[in-house]
Amino acid sequence: MDINKFLKKDSLLDISDSFSLAKYTSSVIDNAEGRQILIHVLDIWDKVNNDTKEIWENLIERAGFYPYLNSKGLKNISFQAVIRREWYKSENLPGIYFHAKQKIIERNISRGRNIAVSAPTSFGKSLLIEEIVARNVYNNILIIQPTLALIDETRRKLQKYVEYNMVMNTMQQPSEKNVFILTAERVLEYKNLPKIDFLIVDEFYKVSPRAHDNRQGTLNIALSHVLAGDKVQSLYLTPTIDAISEEFLKSMMFIFLKLTIRWLIQRSMK
Repeated sequence: MDINKFLKKDSLLDISDSFSLAKYTSSVIDNAEGRQILIHVLDIWDKVNNDTKEIWENLIERAGFYPYLNSKGLKNISFQAVIRREWYKSENLPGIYFHAKQKIIERNISRGRNIAVSAPTSFGKSLLIEEIVARNVYNNILIIQPTLALIDETRRKLQKYVEYNMVMNTMQQPSEKNVFILTAERVLEYKNLPKIDFLIVDEFYKVSPRAHDNRQGTLNIALSHVLAGDKVQSLYLTPTIDAISEEFLKSMMFIFLKLTIRWLIQRSMK
């Protein structure tokens, strides 16, 4: 079967082709081509031959597309697959399932580790940020965003967590539990910033001199200010770096994960 030709169609041709394609997908399920086929099948799920859906559901589960299993209401998977799927379910976000790579990050956060992640914009970083807030175990969370527009977007997503006082500018006073959503400049301007328990830095690549960004120095100073003294658990997110120096990883006790667009396929987890 011509895979590229199939991906341009909006339906599976017949039961024979569906079985043949599923067999082929099973052989390439661990690479980008296999995941692209699965995403296309999910896009046309209502047109997939019913006699082959159970096969496709188990392939979807094998690929770790747990958010899809939940959103599509797929249920013809093995008992072992059901157990595996429950492992990917968030304990703090109702009805939310992590995909396989998000789960790796979530478990490392649960173990108290510092994580730096390079991943495409469609990876689902906002879901990880929300998971951290929804746990309701940190008194002060600081989210450093590069722009005011991203600050407002993050605020809108998190404002339902009424246990926290949302702080977006230097005029707001902290309370007992706070989520600070600030630019690096505002971090430095904020007087008497309380001890931060969890730090999230968006677009972390801007700390590098090679970023050619005039905010690079400000962000570095802001991080030094926040990280001085007591240990602060951290999650650094960026779409554009290939590696972090071994010296930095050791000094900050970071785990670095690079997730490429070839793993994620741009449309898969939007």
